[in-house]
Amino acid sequence: AAVAIFKLPPGRSWLMRLLATIFMPALLSRCVTVVHGCTLHSRKLNYLSAAQSLQQPRTRGYVAVKAATKLAAVQPSIPRTSRCVGGACGSTVGRRTVVTAALAFMVPPIIIQPKATHTSTVIMLHGLGDTGDGWASIGEMFAPALPNTKFIFPTSPQRPITLNMGMTMNGWHDIVSLDKLDVEEDRKGLKDSMKLIEDLARSEHDAGINKIVVAGFSQGGTIALLMLRSELKLAGVIGLSTYLSLRTEEPLGDANKGTPVLLAHGTGDQVVKYRYGEMTAERLREAGANLKFETFPGMGHEARPEELQLVQSFLLQVLR
Repeated sequence: AAVAIFKLPPGRSWLMRLLATIFMPALLSRCVTVVHGCTLHSRKLNYLSAAQSLQQPRTRGYVAVKAATKLAAVQPSIPRTSRCVGGACGSTVGRRTVVTAALAFMVPPIIIQPKATHTSTVIMLHGLGDTGDGWASIGEMFAPALPNTKFIFPTSPQRPITLNMGMTMNGWHDIVSLDKLDVEEDRKGLKDSMKLIEDLARSEHDAGINKIVVAGFSQGGTIALLMLRSELKLAGVIGLSTYLSLRTEEPLGDANKGTPVLLAHGTGDQVVKYRYGEMTAERLREAGANLKFETFPGMGHEARPEELQLVQSFLLQVLR
């Protein structure tokens, strides 16, 4: 099952392959705590079930999304048939725009349509090794309070990750080290993923939606923060347990100098250290960002109910 998502580059020894098979899924696995209705669930992100999740239609408020072809052993295929992705046919977005955005991602994004007239869109970006499905439940959770909001959960392209012995997995960009984030940043990967999200956001804007928020957790948050440099005006940006990449560049573009930004980080985070969150907040404040930085004592590399409540409150503020 491990090879369904992870792929070691050629030339690795059998011992390294064995160690990777045994230890890497456990090392990469993180818990995200989410509230669903009145029940609290501890949802373990499953990095090995992407193929299965694409074979089942979404239910209970989720829009059915099925790839036109099965997910390949390592790399998913681009759907070759023209179709309405996320049930968007007849909506304010329409067939052509949504399909174009979905094809760019290779795996169609999960889309939760608004319950009322579509006036705003939230794009949520997952962390390393995850898929859009890993965060889709928050769309259903937020929907009652945000009935006019569409939620889009894209899945990143797959790429080798140096930090994880070069294994291929879902990732917005390569990571060499979490101890020295300034060393050998994958500038091309970062810029390419920013372009993907910018194109997705622009397709919403071109369809008449002017209130767009880009949010992200962990590695997804690095791309969300890069969107502050976009020429497209955003209603807000959210970064959870993340850090600012390409810090030597100006972090704010002219279009988003006043855009509200929410950062949230746990002091117990052992993956993306809390200090990185503090440094990110400091750099953004120096640049004049309209920033709110929330600290969660003891929280690790996860999302807790109180943090998600903060996110919902922020969305209500910037999208109303």
